[in-house]
This record gives sequence, structure tokens and C-alpha cells, in this order.
Amino acid sequence: LELVDTGVLWPPTKVIARGGEAVMEFLHSGECLLEGQPGLYFPDLTFLSEAFIRHLDLSRIVTCPEPPRDSLLPVATSLISLSAKGCTQFTSVAFLEPLTNAERVSLEGCTGLGPYLPDEVFHMLNSLQELVLTGC
Repeated sequence: LELVDTGVLWPPTKVIARGGEAVMEFLHSGECLLEGQPGLYFPDLTFLSEAFIRHLDLSRIVTCPEPPRDSLLPVATSLISLSAKGCTQFTSVAFLEPLTNAERVSLEGCTGLGPYLPDEVFHMLNSLQELVLTGC
């Protein structure tokens, strides 16, 4: 397991401290929880490209500006669930475009997003089964 310094430690230090079995269990879960991480930029997710991440939680990364269009490419093919709850700086959903396999997207509380949001997201994401927009 190679750790890459991207501003986000993955797997988390607490998991690594529990040893190899805990790390393998963590990796097998397919979850990357970045909820509440401080940051002035969207985290570089390139280091997750071979981790087969299925669930990504970016909730409340409120100081982060809108993600670049290709920011989710490293996890695009494996990701089925994304939560960006409370990311108030996001003003567009263009960053979701690569998520062709996404089944669930939560943009709850993303107050900067526009009024035509549901149509735009459903048009982009053919596999989408659930879209949470409460408070947008």
C-alpha cells in the first residue's frame, strides 16, 4: 500500500495504526469519507484511481471552491454513491458528468446550485436512481 500526500490521508491514520487486516477491511469497504476535511481547493483524487471507491463523501467541505470538471475522473467508473451535502460553494454540477455509473447523488444544502438542477443532473447521469436536493 503506497500512501500519497495529496492533502488527504487515505486510508486514515487511525485505520493504518490498527494494522494490515484493518487496512484491507477498510479498502474492501470501498468508502472514502472526506466529510468535513478542511481545504481551500478540491482534493486531488488521483491516488484513489486503483482503489475501486464505490462511496465518496465530500460533505461539508465548505471552504472548497467548485470542483474542476475532471476532478472525479479517477473514481468515475467505480463510484455509485456521492454525497456533497452542504458544499455551499458549488455553483455547477459539471463535475458530476464523468460519474456514468452513479446511482445515488446527494447535493443537499448546496445552495449555490441553479434552478434547473434536477433536469441537468438526470440528463448527465443515466444510471441515477436517487437524487437528493433538499435545501438547494
